[in-house]
Amino acid sequence: MMKKLLLTMFLVCGISTFAQRTCHTDAKLAALKANDPAFATYHREIMEFIQNPANQQLRTHAANQPAVVVTIPVVVHVLYKNPTQNISDAQIDSQIAILNQDFRAMNTDYGNVPAAFSSFGADMEILFCKATQTPTGVATTGITRKQVPFNFVFEDQYFQTAGQPAWNPTKYLNMWVGRFTNQQLLGFAYLPSSAGAAFDGLCIGDQYFGNTGTATAPFNLGRTGTHEIGHYFGLNHPWGNGTCQANSSNIIADGIADTPNTSGPYYGCPSFPNNGSACSSTT
Repeated sequence: MMKKLLLTMFLVCGISTFAQRTCHTDAKLAALKANDPAFATYHREIMEFIQNPANQQLRTHAANQPAVVVTIPVVVHVLYKNPTQNISDAQIDSQIAILNQDFRAMNTDYGNVPAAFSSFGADMEILFCKATQTPTGVATTGITRKQVPFNFVFEDQYFQTAGQPAWNPTKYLNMWVGRFTNQQLLGFAYLPSSAGAAFDGLCIGDQYFGNTGTATAPFNLGRTGTHEIGHYFGLNHPWGNGTCQANSSNIIADGIADTPNTSGPYYGCPSFPNNGSACSSTT
C-alpha cells in the first residue's frame, strides 16, 4: 500500500510548497513527540514496523490477501466562521469522488507518472463513502456543520468541544474542514501511531478541499486530501528527516525504495528527470 501511494505524496508535496503553502503533519507530529516522550518511542516502534522491508508478517499478509475493495465510512465536520466557509454538499462530494479516483487508479492524470516509476502504481482497492449512520445508529448524511467564532483557531481546536469532537475514530475516518488561522497551511493528518486519539483524522482548509465551491487554484484539484490520507495510512514525506542520513531506526528518507532518496520537496513541477533534491544523482 505505502509504496503505491508514494508517487501521489511526492507530486502533491512539490506543488504544495511552490506557493508557500505547506502540509503541517511534520510539525504536529514533532509537537506530540516533544510533549510526550513515551509517545515518541511508541511512534518510532509503529513506524519501524510499517517501514521495515524485512517484516515478513506485513509482506506476507499483503501478498496473500485476495483482491477485496475496502470501504471506509467518512464523516466531514465543517467548521465555518461565515456563510462562505460553510462549504456545500457538492464541494464535499467532489472531494470524496477525487479520493476514490486516486485510490482506485482511475484519475485522469494517472498516465502522467514517468515510466521509471509506473510499475509502482496500482489500484489501492480502497473506497471512501460518507457515513450513513451516526455512532448511535441514527441516519446521517455523513456531514456535520457548526458555526465557530472568529477567534476560533481551527488548526488547534478543531476536535475540541469548541469545534466538533470526532466520531469514534476506530469506526470512521474524520475529516475536519475549516479556515486555518495560519494561512500557510494546506492541511495535516496524524500517522497510525495516533490511531484512536481524539484528534485522529484529517484537517484541511476549505480552500483546498475538493475542486469546486471555495476551492482555490492552484490547490483546487482535491489532492491535498489525497496527500493527507497518505499520512493517515502511514506514509512519511518522501524526504523523511530531510538530511539524507539514516535516522535512529536506520531509515533514510521515507524508508521506501520505489523512488530515489530525496532531501526535500520539488517545487513547481520541474521536468523529469530532475536530481535537484536527490540525495545522490541517478538516471
